[in-house]
Amino acid sequence: MKLYLIRHAQPKSQEEDPRRPLSESGRESMRRICEHVARLNLAIAEIWHSSKERARETAQILAETLALGPQSLKEHPGLGPSDEVGPIKDWLADENADLALVGHLPFLGKLASLLLCSSEEADLINFTMGSIVCLSRDEHNRWAIDWMITPDIILKR
Repeated sequence: MKLYLIRHAQPKSQEEDPRRPLSESGRESMRRICEHVARLNLAIAEIWHSSKERARETAQILAETLALGPQSLKEHPGLGPSDEVGPIKDWLADENADLALVGHLPFLGKLASLLLCSSEEADLINFTMGSIVCLSRDEHNRWAIDWMITPDIILKR
């Protein structure tokens, strides 16, 4: 199983829009990142995202770029910034299809740390806005980092 952990792209400020949708630069950088990863022919079955608009918009850009269609998008409870990561970890134990989770900090950092080293507090990955981390699970239910792409890698070329 592959698990793609994606932090939402750059949102508008609270002053600009209290809903904090993606900024135009956030949308553009996410499109470019998704175009780059589309070349990898990812086999994502579903894209789960939090209820926050910036996560939903980021997930939509990913689905559109990978030609997955709107049926692949699922607003899922438990992916908010401060939600507990244990329930998602437990659910993933029985999942086999490749999945993308679009969310926020500190949730994504805690989930990655829990999966990789059994401690939410390890703080292993620096999730910049718009970054994608690919984890894989082996037959012994152990997780490893396959790769990571950040906006700086793609956008400074």
